[in-house]
Amino acid sequence: MDTPRPRFPIAAALAAGMALAFVAGMWWIMHERAAAGEGYDAYSSYRSDPIGLSALHDALATLPGHSVQRNHQDLTRLRKGEDTTLLFGGAWHSPDPVALVEAIEGFVASGGRLVIAFQSLGMSASEYADYRDAYDADSPVTPDDDEAVRETGEDGDPEEDTRSIRARWADPGLVWIDDAWGFRYVVRDWPGAPPREPRDAVRTIDDTTLPARLAWYATEYFEPKTPEWRTLYEVDGHAVLMERRWGKGAIVVASDTYLFSNEGLAFDTAPALIAWTLGGNRRIVIDETTHNVRQEVGIMGLIRRYRLSGLLVAGAVIALLYIWRQAVPLVPRHSLAREREVAQAQSMRDAYAGLVRLLARSVPRKKLIPAAVVQWRRALPHSARADASRLDRVQAVAARADAGDDPVAAYREIVQRLKERT
Repeated sequence: MDTPRPRFPIAAALAAGMALAFVAGMWWIMHERAAAGEGYDAYSSYRSDPIGLSALHDALATLPGHSVQRNHQDLTRLRKGEDTTLLFGGAWHSPDPVALVEAIEGFVASGGRLVIAFQSLGMSASEYADYRDAYDADSPVTPDDDEAVRETGEDGDPEEDTRSIRARWADPGLVWIDDAWGFRYVVRDWPGAPPREPRDAVRTIDDTTLPARLAWYATEYFEPKTPEWRTLYEVDGHAVLMERRWGKGAIVVASDTYLFSNEGLAFDTAPALIAWTLGGNRRIVIDETTHNVRQEVGIMGLIRRYRLSGLLVAGAVIALLYIWRQAVPLVPRHSLAREREVAQAQSMRDAYAGLVRLLARSVPRKKLIPAAVVQWRRALPHSARADASRLDRVQAVAARADAGDDPVAAYREIVQRLKERT
């Protein structure tokens, strides 16, 4: 007796298990990387390793009466800054769009507090000078800086492009914040390699609530150009942490982000200085756009905005049901013997239908009955052929059909005569 086929073959079950294990493994790897924040830039508040700011974000979030959030939107949309501190951790010193700088200045002037903690550029003084001059079209052009670009003209002869590198890079829509706000960002040049060990940043004000010394790793420092700047800490006589009033708010700049990093909070915690830096405001915003984390409206964003998650889930369920329907029929399978019987009957029906179509194409209508009678007589046994009268009656009907009588009527008459007994 044939046994039914298994509904879930072993091979399909193994393939499904392997696929499930692969998906689970990939999810675990991505979850671990996302939890550590390894996919984000240095000093992002999403990173939980030493060069992240997640500890600061989480600690501030536990303060009663305070709200902490991350900014992912365009900074040109900044609102009024009353009772708000905007923190840039790990900022890279480079020119910024004028519209962005004006939006930040408006935020501070309306009562906001701006804190910019730079990260070290890792450049020598000469490299920084070249880096900065490359963006400044008004800087004096030297033969070393004015690298000509040779292009091929229409006649095939090389042509010299007299535009300098800095003239090609210069953008009138960019501005350096140190120029705009009255200080100079300086990269210190060391005789050898920069020191790897931290140096002491010494407090320069009389506020004894702040630590007298800090561990400072950055080699960059500031030079105030206006008297509005107040130096709080300096290294080797150079300012590294400064503050100035701007309208109703204030701007704080630090040449190092170590103070706010996870590593700094773990080994060189300075809570009083961090509290002073943030200014006591109840709303704290940590910017993430400088770390290339921006909120952009994509397909998933539109789905969340218009609450179409249910439709997405329904589509996924329908797709899974379709795949299941194609893989496993809902009607129970027949046994092998039953399937063979069905296949044999189907083949017989197909053969009969083919024969009918063949006859319809090759035998004329009036020749159908005579041809059938000829085949019938050939198939008769010898004992039946002795009944000559019977055969003559059938042959007479076939002759009339050959002469033009209706084949259906002739067939019925033949059947009737064959039933008659002689």
